[in-house]
Amino acid sequence: MTVPGLRHAKQLVDSIRERLTDGPQPQVIINRFEQRLFSSGLRKGDIEQVLGSDLAACIPNYYSLVREAIDRGIPLEEVKASNKITQQLRKLILPAPSGKQASPQAARPEKKLKFAFARG
Repeated sequence: MTVPGLRHAKQLVDSIRERLTDGPQPQVIINRFEQRLFSSGLRKGDIEQVLGSDLAACIPNYYSLVREAIDRGIPLEEVKASNKITQQLRKLILPAPSGKQASPQAARPEKKLKFAFARG
């Protein structure tokens, strides 16, 4: 989750798309995403700004839940029903209802990149 990492992901998606002109359209999934309230790190809006429609999903970081599910050998839903990880995975995997847009990112026009090294 760094600016260079996001730029590299965007370049990689563009390169793959260029080579697979008629093939599947690659997208980026951000795994273990954390957004802290008063943090100076990247926000979800920053990621959407850089990747635009190439962003498929941001899967939240909930390490303790995942670790418990793995240790017990059960699905995440059995550890904690309606958890944020499962909700995001469901949005990613299940098709959007007809008549609605596939993702809110697709509705937004792409903006020019404007990152600062520090936020004020």
